[in-house]
Amino acid sequence: MRIKLIEDLPMATSAELYQLSWAIDQLLADPRRIVQARTQLHTGQPVQFFDWNTGKLLPARVISMKDRRATLLDESSRSHFTVPYEAIVSTPSGEPMATTGATASSNKQTNKAQPAAGNSKA
Repeated sequence: MRIKLIEDLPMATSAELYQLSWAIDQLLADPRRIVQARTQLHTGQPVQFFDWNTGKLLPARVISMKDRRATLLDESSRSHFTVPYEAIVSTPSGEPMATTGATASSNKQTNKAQPAAGNSKA
């Protein structure tokens, strides 16, 4: 990600951040992105996912895939949860997954809070 953009975000107004959030939501909802993400995944694949609550990438394994969300398994706690495809980072075969010290069990459902206008992507 472009570091300059991230560094400038704290200076943005709330309205600008809201507009940026809308634009990002529109890009993430593009069916081509979802298809691309799904083609890179398969059942049983080790992956990492962005945990919305902690802001960290956590390890998991794909156990099922639906239209817009995948069900993942945290193997250490044996718990499963669903995340949108855009939260998943596929791990190339043979590459070890990075761990951040947190476990996926702290977040059974990874759902980004929607703006007041509320457009559901699930």
